[in-house]
Amino acid sequence: MSTTPYNVLVVEDDPGVLKALRRKLGQSGHTISTATNCEAGRALPGPFDFAILDLELPDGNGVELAEELLAESRIAQVVFYTGCADRLLLARAGRLGLIVNKNQSVEDMLQIAYQALNPPVSERHETGRWRVPERRREQSR
Repeated sequence: MSTTPYNVLVVEDDPGVLKALRRKLGQSGHTISTATNCEAGRALPGPFDFAILDLELPDGNGVELAEELLAESRIAQVVFYTGCADRLLLARAGRLGLIVNKNQSVEDMLQIAYQALNPPVSERHETGRWRVPERRREQSR
């Protein structure tokens, strides 16, 4: 799928997943900034068009990081790419952005993310952030 080049923040502690994300995003022409923990992610200046965050990171969780970065307008949108099974954390994440389980490939996750980044006007929330339909969220888990 051809997409607009984005400035992307990736915060992922698994070296293999991070390498795959960096490779696929780079092949699509995106500018990528990466970090392996919350502290390093906070240190990157942004702003970013979107962030791909793991939920379980060595020094915190992706939800708290996303809340902070969204509040500071350093990221416009967020995708959580995670293997997390904590229902409460997943519920909090679902209120902020799209959740894609790591049992789906990086390619599948990016395809889902691109669709959410460019929703039909009828699916856009009045704040300019995504309003991901429930059916899409459920399919993505």
